[in-house]
Amino acid sequence: MPTYYHRFENPLLADGVDRVGRSPLRKLGAADRLVRPAVEAGKLGLPHENLAKAIVAALKFDDASDDEAVKLQKMLKEEGLDYVLTTVCGLTQTDALYKEVVSFY
Repeated sequence: MPTYYHRFENPLLADGVDRVGRSPLRKLGAADRLVRPAVEAGKLGLPHENLAKAIVAALKFDDASDDEAVKLQKMLKEEGLDYVLTTVCGLTQTDALYKEVVSFY
Protein backbone atom coordinates (compact mmCIF):
# COMPACT_ATOMS: atom_id res chain seq x y z
CA MET A 1 0.00 0.00 0.00
CA PRO A 2 1.37 3.47 -0.87
CA THR A 3 2.63 5.42 2.14
CA TYR A 4 0.10 8.25 1.76
CA TYR A 5 -2.71 5.89 2.83
CA HIS A 6 -1.08 5.26 6.20
CA ARG A 7 -2.14 8.64 7.56
CA PHE A 8 -5.75 7.42 7.50
CA GLU A 9 -4.91 4.14 9.25
CA ASN A 10 -3.56 5.77 12.39
CA PRO A 11 -6.49 6.20 14.83
CA LEU A 12 -4.50 8.83 16.74
CA LEU A 13 -4.61 11.22 13.80
CA ALA A 14 -7.86 13.14 13.52
CA ASP A 15 -7.21 13.95 9.87
CA GLY A 16 -9.95 12.06 8.08
CA VAL A 17 -10.77 12.06 4.40
CA ASP A 18 -13.70 14.41 5.00
CA ARG A 19 -11.42 17.08 6.52
CA VAL A 20 -8.71 16.64 3.90
CA GLY A 21 -11.24 16.82 1.08
CA ARG A 22 -13.43 19.64 2.33
CA SER A 23 -13.57 22.97 0.48
CA PRO A 24 -12.72 21.46 -2.91
CA LEU A 25 -13.53 24.61 -4.89
CA ARG A 26 -10.91 26.56 -2.97
CA LYS A 27 -8.36 23.78 -3.26
CA LEU A 28 -8.98 23.50 -7.02
CA GLY A 29 -8.41 27.22 -7.61
CA ALA A 30 -5.70 28.19 -10.09
CA ALA A 31 -3.52 29.68 -7.33
CA ASP A 32 -4.16 27.11 -4.60
CA ARG A 33 -2.66 23.84 -3.39
CA LEU A 34 -3.43 21.48 -6.26
CA VAL A 35 -3.49 23.26 -9.59
CA ARG A 36 -0.71 25.79 -9.02
CA PRO A 37 1.97 23.25 -8.01
CA ALA A 38 0.97 21.01 -10.93
CA VAL A 39 1.21 23.89 -13.40
CA GLU A 40 4.55 24.99 -11.96
CA ALA A 41 5.88 21.42 -12.11
CA GLY A 42 4.85 21.23 -15.76
CA LYS A 43 6.68 24.49 -16.52
CA LEU A 44 9.83 23.01 -15.00
CA GLY A 45 9.45 19.78 -16.92
CA LEU A 46 8.74 17.85 -13.73
CA PRO A 47 6.14 15.08 -13.58
CA HIS A 48 2.76 16.04 -12.17
CA GLU A 49 0.83 12.81 -12.59
CA ASN A 50 0.14 12.43 -8.87
CA LEU A 51 -1.05 16.03 -8.60
CA ALA A 52 -3.36 15.40 -11.57
CA LYS A 53 -4.75 12.39 -9.71
CA ALA A 54 -5.22 14.53 -6.59
CA ILE A 55 -7.12 17.07 -8.69
CA VAL A 56 -9.39 14.28 -9.91
CA ALA A 57 -9.91 13.13 -6.32
CA ALA A 58 -10.91 16.69 -5.37
CA LEU A 59 -13.28 16.83 -8.35
CA LYS A 60 -14.93 13.62 -7.16
CA PHE A 61 -15.19 14.69 -3.51
CA ASP A 62 -18.89 14.45 -2.72
CA ASP A 63 -19.94 15.29 0.82
CA ALA A 64 -23.46 16.60 1.40
CA SER A 65 -22.31 18.40 4.56
CA ASP A 66 -19.73 20.48 2.63
CA ASP A 67 -21.29 23.42 0.78
CA GLU A 68 -18.39 23.66 -1.67
CA ALA A 69 -18.56 19.95 -2.46
CA VAL A 70 -22.30 20.23 -3.14
CA LYS A 71 -21.73 23.26 -5.38
CA LEU A 72 -18.88 21.50 -7.22
CA GLN A 73 -20.93 18.36 -7.87
CA LYS A 74 -23.81 20.51 -9.12
CA MET A 75 -21.43 22.36 -11.45
CA LEU A 76 -20.02 19.12 -12.79
CA LYS A 77 -23.49 17.70 -13.38
CA GLU A 78 -25.00 20.83 -14.94
CA GLU A 79 -22.02 22.44 -16.69
CA GLY A 80 -19.57 19.58 -17.18
CA LEU A 81 -15.93 18.87 -16.50
CA ASP A 82 -14.63 21.33 -19.11
CA TYR A 83 -16.49 24.18 -17.42
CA VAL A 84 -15.02 23.34 -14.00
CA LEU A 85 -11.49 22.91 -15.31
CA THR A 86 -11.59 26.22 -17.17
CA THR A 87 -13.52 28.39 -14.72
CA VAL A 88 -12.47 26.97 -11.36
CA CYS A 89 -8.99 25.63 -12.15
CA GLY A 90 -8.03 28.22 -14.75
CA LEU A 91 -6.88 25.59 -17.25
CA THR A 92 -7.37 25.55 -20.99
CA GLN A 93 -8.04 22.55 -23.21
CA THR A 94 -4.54 22.87 -24.66
CA ASP A 95 -2.81 22.60 -21.25
CA ALA A 96 -1.04 19.30 -20.64
CA LEU A 97 -2.46 19.26 -17.11
CA TYR A 98 -6.00 19.69 -18.45
CA LYS A 99 -5.53 16.68 -20.73
CA GLU A 100 -4.00 14.61 -17.95
CA VAL A 101 -6.83 15.40 -15.53
CA VAL A 102 -9.44 14.54 -18.16
CA SER A 103 -7.71 11.22 -18.88
CA PHE A 104 -7.74 10.26 -15.18
CA TYR A 105 -11.27 11.54 -14.58
